[in-house]
Amino acid sequence: MLTKRDWPDFGRAATPPPFRVTRDTYARRHELLRARLRDAGASHLLVYGDREHFANLLWTAGLDPRFEEALLILTAGRDPLLLLGNECVNYVPASPAPLRIERYQPFSLPDMPREHSRPLAEILRDEGLDAHARVAFAGWKDYAEPHQIDAPSYLVDAVRFASGFENVTSAAGWFTDARDGVRTTADPAEIA
Repeated sequence: MLTKRDWPDFGRAATPPPFRVTRDTYARRHELLRARLRDAGASHLLVYGDREHFANLLWTAGLDPRFEEALLILTAGRDPLLLLGNECVNYVPASPAPLRIERYQPFSLPDMPREHSRPLAEILRDEGLDAHARVAFAGWKDYAEPHQIDAPSYLVDAVRFASGFENVTSAAGWFTDARDGVRTTADPAEIA
């Protein structure tokens, strides 16, 4: 016998809870990464993330890309650009990080619209990735060889085509190196 039940009403919060990691914290993280760029003689940091490999992107942008891919492009002088697929664009308000957002529909799931995105080469060019750029590219993990990057080849190839093979190296260790990776220490908001 089935019994009808009413769902309990717990009410709604008058205001949303505050972000645990604040906009200022993300801005400090971006400046820390810009200092790493300067120390490495690099001009750009690219951070790739997908459903299984999102920790660096979450630390940098406050975003877990769910079922799609995402790419953050950080350089000096302006907020980072975050490229997102159709579904993830709607998650951006959940992040307090100072970001510029662009929908890049090839990151979307199969059979979703793709006709309203600029070509990746144009986006990279507008972000200053050219033959003079030195690019640090963070995928998921670091390898012994600096030119081994564990992001999808179509992204790495496009960046290398724009900037030259020798000018694109792995930056995954910037995040996870046991000695000085930026994610190896936690600030108070992350501990709480």
